[in-house]
Amino acid sequence: MNRHLSLTAVLTSAFLIYFTALSYDKEFNIIYLTVFIGSLTSVLNHATTNQVAKYADRAAMLIATCVFLSFSLNSPFRLVLVFFMICMYLSSKRSDKRDTAEFLHMITHGSVIILFTDLTFFDAMK
Repeated sequence: MNRHLSLTAVLTSAFLIYFTALSYDKEFNIIYLTVFIGSLTSVLNHATTNQVAKYADRAAMLIATCVFLSFSLNSPFRLVLVFFMICMYLSSKRSDKRDTAEFLHMITHGSVIILFTDLTFFDAMK
């Protein structure tokens, strides 16, 4: 169990639910579904040491990355953010220092909020 990553996964999930409630639009159902499954697997992965949860979370991240990319093709900002998230996550896995790895991974969690909000909340406000 990783307390810091568990906490950021729960907080990220709470923000995503909040933004969804504020701006629900059926056009983004695939994003909502993908992100909520990813939130669930992230919380489970970081709250346990279960290998199934670990690989389910990685599968959810891969699917979410593909979905985010497909919705980001018309926006340089979103594309940069998706690639930034990928780099932060991969850097967290390559870091030898636990504190640095956790920090980079927490940045990835926070970046999901920014991208999700830009995709769903701000687009819905137009």
